Amino acid sequence: VDALLSFKRDITKDFNLTGYLGGSIQETKFASVNTNANGLNKLDFFFMQNARNPRTTNQVGQTPEIQSIYGTSTLSFKDYLYLDVTARNDWSSALPKENQSYCYPSGGLTAIVTDMIDFPKWVSYGKFRGTYAKAGFGGQQYLTDNYFTVGAGGVVNTPSLRSLGNYQPEITTSFEAGLDWRFFTNRIGLDVTYYRSDTRNQLIALAVPNATLFSSQYINAGLIRNSGVEVMLTGSPIRSKNFSWDINVNYSKNVNNVVELSPRLKRAILGDDRQVLQVVDEGKSFGEMYMAEWRRDAQGRRLVSANGVPLISPKNVYAGNYNPNYQLGVNNSFNFKNLSFSFLLDYRNGGTVVAGTSAAMDVMGNSKNSLEYRETGVILDAVTLTGVQNTTRISAETYWQSLGNRTPVKDFYAFSATNLRVREVVFGFRIPNQLVQKTGFVKNARLSLVGRNLLFLMRDAPYDPEIATAVTNRGGMEYNSLPTTRNIGLSLNASF
Repeated sequence: VDALLSFKRDITKDFNLTGYLGGSIQETKFASVNTNANGLNKLDFFFMQNARNPRTTNQVGQTPEIQSIYGTSTLSFKDYLYLDVTARNDWSSALPKENQSYCYPSGGLTAIVTDMIDFPKWVSYGKFRGTYAKAGFGGQQYLTDNYFTVGAGGVVNTPSLRSLGNYQPEITTSFEAGLDWRFFTNRIGLDVTYYRSDTRNQLIALAVPNATLFSSQYINAGLIRNSGVEVMLTGSPIRSKNFSWDINVNYSKNVNNVVELSPRLKRAILGDDRQVLQVVDEGKSFGEMYMAEWRRDAQGRRLVSANGVPLISPKNVYAGNYNPNYQLGVNNSFNFKNLSFSFLLDYRNGGTVVAGTSAAMDVMGNSKNSLEYRETGVILDAVTLTGVQNTTRISAETYWQSLGNRTPVKDFYAFSATNLRVREVVFGFRIPNQLVQKTGFVKNARLSLVGRNLLFLMRDAPYDPEIATAVTNRGGMEYNSLPTTRNIGLSLNASF
């Protein structure tokens, strides 16, 4: 349910006030049914009618109810100075009763300085902006208590997620400042933004020991800070009657720092699967990864057992951080009469990704790598723990099983995520107006051949690093992931 009231008033000739007042109530209910066959009467006949011992479970639930009131107002002066103020208060049923209400205001000031002060003619436009804002999040449902379920035969099932109990809403405080300037009748443009955001009480899911009977638990992290800069440079090197060339360059860099984790906790495990140990350390960046490694002696020589098999360390060797150092995009657009051509290049610098699929394929003998040593075996150039040169031959299967499998070693399966790709290419043709206007209702039409994610010009990882982009608190890993796709198609845009 949403309700919105708007208002607008001219206070004086120079001052204008506009704004909105509103409220909302949000809630989602869900239900699911799961049926398990528990074996088949006839092999490979995958229908529930063929189930040996079918069992059906039902699950119902709902997301938190969030009740909100909010308001926003803009005060303008002579259409070149703007003050924006907003405020919102939420009440979330997910939170403990004493913490269900949380408020987050914001304010911003924008000044179009070229309308305030006379500049030389080659300055087309200039604007400064600054904002201070807060944003809140009440968390997901069922975090305050442990909700057990009863399974078949009266068995009490422990939930996978351990309750957080009394916790605080997540509040992000951010500051942003920027400028937007254009020169020489908009032939050159520069847009720069600096930002910093501090998130307090961030909800982070951590792995817990199996002895607790739970698999994970959230914590209210103390303070996580992100700061960075975004720069956009635009230009039109050529602009004539029949031909134009426009270029757009985007640069972004984000620096993450876990300033404070918890009064009692200085290191937390985000996840510990067979591939990677992901931890968050106070004073370091979010996204740190640790892996196993082929052990070496004090002289840097690789170690093997007396049987010639590589000796592998525990998952305590730093592999890298999955976040990029910076990202860069360059788009070029060319127009000649009714024809157009544009291409977008995307560059990502830094970050580490782990190739879990490659490790599994090497072990199973399904990769090109696994052909190595398959016929002859291999005597590895390594030494034993006693420092004696290895002379024992091992099979290719033993070799790859020790390095890959589901606990891949950093030496072979951790890669730089740096890559340069052709993100998009577009060939366009604007259909002449004298043709489209004969229809009587179409004013303009453009036919385009569009290709997206076409190819890599540079890449270290054996797969598209975007597959391992973090969508939750964990990233940098892939295992049996589907490859990204190359898309080519036709597009017709028309205006009526």
